[in-house]
Amino acid sequence: EIIDESHLHRGHKAAGGGGHYSVKVVSPKFESLNVMERIRLVHKALDEEMTGTPKLIHALQVKTFSNEEWPS
Repeated sequence: EIIDESHLHRGHKAAGGGGHYSVKVVSPKFESLNVMERIRLVHKALDEEMTGTPKLIHALQVKTFSNEEWPS
């Protein structure tokens, strides 16, 4: 699930044109990882969008779930 929350941050000059997003990610890769390891994995997958030019993502709120943790 991806929610664009950029409209809540209009006029935020530090964003440099990148958007503000809230994401929920469900993956079996999260099974044996702690919260920080999961977030690092998501950030690594979105590295180009977060650090590239143009910067597409300025802020990212991440919630992660393993398949077992996600309600069916």
